[in-house]
Amino acid sequence: MLKKVCFFSFLVLISSINNRFYNAYAAGGLMADTDQIRTVSTKWFDIIYAEECTRSALELSEKCDSIYEELCRDYNVPANKGGKEGEPQFRIPVVVTNGTDVFNAYFTTNTFNHIVLYDTGSDDDMAVFSNQFIGTFTHELTHAVSINMRSSGARKLADIFSDNINLGSIFVMPSLIKEGAAVEYESRTGEGRLNDGFYLHTVRQAKLSGKFPGYGDVTGARSKYPAGSSAYSFGGPFVKFLREKYGPELYNKFWYNAVNGGGFTFKWSFGKTYPVSLNQAWEEFKASVSVPEIKQNPLEEENITDFFSHTVKPSVKNRRGSRYSNLTAFNDGFIYSDDSGTGVYLCRKTEAGYSRPKKLFEHSDFNSLKVSLDGRYLSVAYTALNHVNPKSRVSVYDIKKDRWIDVKEQGLREACVINSEGTYYLAAVKITGQTSSLCVFRLNEKKSSFDKVSETAFSRGDQLFSPVQAGETSAAFIYKNRLSWSVLFADSLNSDTPDFSFVRMPEDVRIRTLNPDPFSDTLSFSFVRKDSFPRAGFISFADRKNASKKSCELYFEDADVSGGVYQPVVQGFNGNASEIVYAAFFYDNGSLLVKKGLSLEKSSAPVLSYSSSEAADSEGEISDSLPYKKLYWSRGSFLILSKLSMMNFTDAGKKMNDDGVEESSVPLGVVFERNNPWDSDSVTFGVGFDVFDLYGGITLGFSGQGTTSLYEYSDTVNLLFDAKGFTQVSNKFYFSSGLRLWNNSSIVLTESNMTFVGRGEIYSLLEDAGNEDYSVDLNNYAYTVNDAGLAFSTIHKTGSGIYESSGFAIGAGIKNVGITRIDGEDPDWISGMRYNSVYPYAEIALPFLIPVSCVNNFTYNLPVRIYGALLSARKTFAYINAESVLFGYEIQRGYGTIPVYFNRILLTGGYHGQLKNENRDYEIRYLKDDLDLVDDMEYEDGIYASLFIQPGLNTGAFANSAAVLKLGLQGEYHLHGEDKGKVSLSFTMSTLF
Repeated sequence: MLKKVCFFSFLVLISSINNRFYNAYAAGGLMADTDQIRTVSTKWFDIIYAEECTRSALELSEKCDSIYEELCRDYNVPANKGGKEGEPQFRIPVVVTNGTDVFNAYFTTNTFNHIVLYDTGSDDDMAVFSNQFIGTFTHELTHAVSINMRSSGARKLADIFSDNINLGSIFVMPSLIKEGAAVEYESRTGEGRLNDGFYLHTVRQAKLSGKFPGYGDVTGARSKYPAGSSAYSFGGPFVKFLREKYGPELYNKFWYNAVNGGGFTFKWSFGKTYPVSLNQAWEEFKASVSVPEIKQNPLEEENITDFFSHTVKPSVKNRRGSRYSNLTAFNDGFIYSDDSGTGVYLCRKTEAGYSRPKKLFEHSDFNSLKVSLDGRYLSVAYTALNHVNPKSRVSVYDIKKDRWIDVKEQGLREACVINSEGTYYLAAVKITGQTSSLCVFRLNEKKSSFDKVSETAFSRGDQLFSPVQAGETSAAFIYKNRLSWSVLFADSLNSDTPDFSFVRMPEDVRIRTLNPDPFSDTLSFSFVRKDSFPRAGFISFADRKNASKKSCELYFEDADVSGGVYQPVVQGFNGNASEIVYAAFFYDNGSLLVKKGLSLEKSSAPVLSYSSSEAADSEGEISDSLPYKKLYWSRGSFLILSKLSMMNFTDAGKKMNDDGVEESSVPLGVVFERNNPWDSDSVTFGVGFDVFDLYGGITLGFSGQGTTSLYEYSDTVNLLFDAKGFTQVSNKFYFSSGLRLWNNSSIVLTESNMTFVGRGEIYSLLEDAGNEDYSVDLNNYAYTVNDAGLAFSTIHKTGSGIYESSGFAIGAGIKNVGITRIDGEDPDWISGMRYNSVYPYAEIALPFLIPVSCVNNFTYNLPVRIYGALLSARKTFAYINAESVLFGYEIQRGYGTIPVYFNRILLTGGYHGQLKNENRDYEIRYLKDDLDLVDDMEYEDGIYASLFIQPGLNTGAFANSAAVLKLGLQGEYHLHGEDKGKVSLSFTMSTLF
């Protein structure tokens, strides 16, 4: 007896201690890459920063208070807690982290208001500020101010309970307005996305194409391209329109009403604020969007053809929803990617045009492609996920030998391979904090590696994009200094100290994506002016080193075309007679097009010398900073809800039908939660009580995760008592870790454990008093169930269709269920609950059975999923389920009066069946014998059809593609088993897709 008690008590203890081990493992989160965290306080902020981010933290500490105060004046924030109207009302923690070199930032009310800034350079689509770091902070601070337009009463509730208690954020304001507010404010001074023609192209193109969405379509609930980005694209211009047309006072009142219960949906709150309906305001906004007087369909232009059909007839590949990107030219053609899937394709030049695209490879995480001019090497910039936080990396694909060469250097954002008389160099952009550097490597053919030649840091805040070859040992980059855009040339890359010069673009021009012309000293690019669509531009650099000229010729298209001109490639630039292949982007799809003949404006620009004079990003000191030593932030959330749960024996479990235990929640309680300001780890403590059965207890939980799938953990301990005294102590533990293998493969490890010691039934004083036949098992037991799994998967997106995925997954789990009575002999039913099993499973995904591409938002090519498992349950020997999408349609429409968003309808058909068996411990040991007895096993199977609709709420935080429901009605015809020949009808939310 004593051995049993000690053994199972030890299990509970170890399971609980596991939490602290994994908490130590996970403690870093976004701060995983720093050895020291420091903090400095300003008037309104507590800045918590990695020591490596000192320079950025110093800059932020000097500017954050004035930005906050100006924001509060602009929003005329209500006074509370003794503050004054139009002034800040609360302090805000701000985290500055170097944990990742992938650009992002966020504001959250999770437990408490706080901001997290990633101290790294932005991608080119977000390079819209003269000071990228401060501009990003201003965007996130706008969220903090607008979402917290609370009345004094609402502020007091938040102070007592949690900043999460916010009607405006949860129920009213969707991403359309939340993100729109931040984009509008960031753009008021001439910077920001509303002053960027690339950003504005989406809303302008939607109107030109006749696909301008309703306000309910772009709240943030859309789950198909452009998905969540549509809330940004339309939200910023719409908020600007509201504020300019109806004035800042009504706009501020709109926020106040939303946050403080003046209408419980987005549309309701709008109607209580503005003198017009939301529908009317949206129509007025649509009318205000200016578009050029050009043809809606670019194929109606006399000089444009479809790349795939070679005619003016649109090809299926340009109508199926693909998004072509990363066009990069070499001397025999060009390479591109389809961002709706994971494929990278090569097209070779022919006399008739270009060859049929050949797929080179698939890669799930790449961001940028650049091919060497001889077509041998393709540099692939990608996001590495086998870290606590995502990292930027570069690998080089050898097209000739079909092999990969990894570059070991960290923080590489983009790169290109340069062929210099048979020696290959890699010119790469490296990001460290707010500093961009040019790193040059030489290819070591024998070792299949790249050896570092030089690294040159540029002035803090300057940004480099899109490296390409521009001469024998030269590279060119897009170079941004504050809001000025240039083409930067780097010469003598084979030396320790490359030489730099640049050509500045006209003041009103912004450029993206350089491409070299393999047959002339010319680079192509996309450019915008504020009121233009994206167009093609060119820079001819033949005379940039000519001592008498030292200039370059600039060529800019002087007319717009529907879809814009993105990432143009040219093979032999010839002025107005040139031919380009380019990507076009429309509201909900993309195209690959050819333009023969251009209308160009020509000008000349001087070549200027460049030198970096500013200090490196690592320098800087904050004299009054202190070490940050808090495990969790001092403020948390206090909520009236219960997180306490009880583990109960089930009748089914005693009959060997399941694991024998179900978890039930205690209905009433309170819980206090705290987390760290970078949201990697949290702790909860709560109490719960059942007023009917008169039992309750306490709960303590720990959880955490990285920003990738590398780890996630949780551990919860519950202690319960009832009228008979101690009831049980339980512990639930979960851990998972996912690793990326190769381009599209991954491996996932999971471990879960539930252990309890005590009674498996609650004694109810109320039931005992009113029922003479009432009985309860008051014996104490020790119970544990452990489930561990390992899975390998290659399933990945392969096409533009919602369900077009390909690959397979295999895995195995091991489950152990153990139980014993602590205070006496084991009853008979206990032996039946003990169970051990190893269960393998597999899944196959086929993108289609009918080899056609679907268009017009329909799915009709029959994608398929097949799942099979052995010994997955106690009384199941084998299980199989095969399912196909018979028909699907993308509705993607939202409504406001009844706030609901419909994503799609889906009709599936399938077959499922199972062989029943009384499985023994580790039944897999007897697999050979079982296969001989398959004919004697009972078989149940059926064919079914399910009709699903996928709705979601269309207001507040619920207007989110992740909050979509699958509601289905399933009809099944039973082929074998007890219900043979019968038809059943049931509701379902389950599908293999």
